[in-house]
Amino acid sequence: MSPGTVLCCAVGALASAVDAVPKIEASSEAVVHLEKTPAALGTVGTPNVVAAVSRSLFQHDRIGLRLVFEVSWTLRASGAIAWLSGAAW
Repeated sequence: MSPGTVLCCAVGALASAVDAVPKIEASSEAVVHLEKTPAALGTVGTPNVVAAVSRSLFQHDRIGLRLVFEVSWTLRASGAIAWLSGAAW
């Protein structure tokens, strides 16, 4: 959300569905991008730019874990959410 936006939701009108068991995967062959700020991995142009701090788990003899937990959210009533843009308080 952009600064100055206020969002309100009636908690009783919020519904969620969650997987019973998360999926956990392990790999020693992935490449991990270790950057705190989001950036493209590569940019075509002059000069070509490649994102720094990418590590091969295979070359560093490491194992990476990935956890996937499916969650869905929905509103039970369409009037249960409201927002305001441009708030300055």
